[in-house]
Amino acid sequence: HDYAIKANYALGQIKRGHIQAGVDLLQAAVASEDITASAHSCLLLYIHYLPGMSPQTLLDTSRHWGRLHAPMGLARQTHGNEPDPHRRLRIGYLSADFKSHSVAYNFEAVLDGRHGDLNEVYGYGHVAQPDSVTERLASKFDLYRPVFHLDDRQLASQIEEDGIDILVALAGHTKGNRLQALAHKPAPIQVDSGGIGSTGMVQMDYRLSDSWMDPPEAQSCYLEELAYLDGGYLCYRPPDTAPLPAPLPALR
Repeated sequence: HDYAIKANYALGQIKRGHIQAGVDLLQAAVASEDITASAHSCLLLYIHYLPGMSPQTLLDTSRHWGRLHAPMGLARQTHGNEPDPHRRLRIGYLSADFKSHSVAYNFEAVLDGRHGDLNEVYGYGHVAQPDSVTERLASKFDLYRPVFHLDDRQLASQIEEDGIDILVALAGHTKGNRLQALAHKPAPIQVDSGGIGSTGMVQMDYRLSDSWMDPPEAQSCYLEELAYLDGGYLCYRPPDTAPLPAPLPALR
């Protein structure tokens, strides 16, 4: 398709370092609505690399993505989750980065530190090429589902069938996001974690963050309600192959 060629050319320009030229091409495609959701997500990601972008412009651009690719008419209005305050909550985590990736290095501590008596944890891995990290993470969920082969409606249906109470998407508008599945609102509470800016979706209820990354005045930049984590949002676990710290080579 012509739009695919244009989008690939725009991304090629961006990867060559010509970010403004690539962004201009993507914005022209958006203006004509001749763009896919994934290419439009790339625009939302890369405009953050341009100087002089106002917070309002970033939010407006995100809202446009939501209206075009995730209209509220798709969203489920009611959910059958049992309203029992004493049962264990079912929390689902959805990501394309359950693999050797920086997202996994910051997420694994969440799995290791969870309270199994308070919640059940489900993993939904949109992983094209699983690796040893995928396997390790999968073993730490109560239930792990590979979902790369599912389309958006199928994925939303699976999440609904699993009875997920809180669904956390680890991506924002980065590569491999499944935001169009979340447009169907398969869980009563949906959370963005790791996005650079707002998803632009009314279906997303919260954004996990901290007061350093998003000070209180940043709330106006998001459709999602900011939910702060005490002590900081990121909890980095180095890869197993990382060498031990050593004296600075320059000293020699």
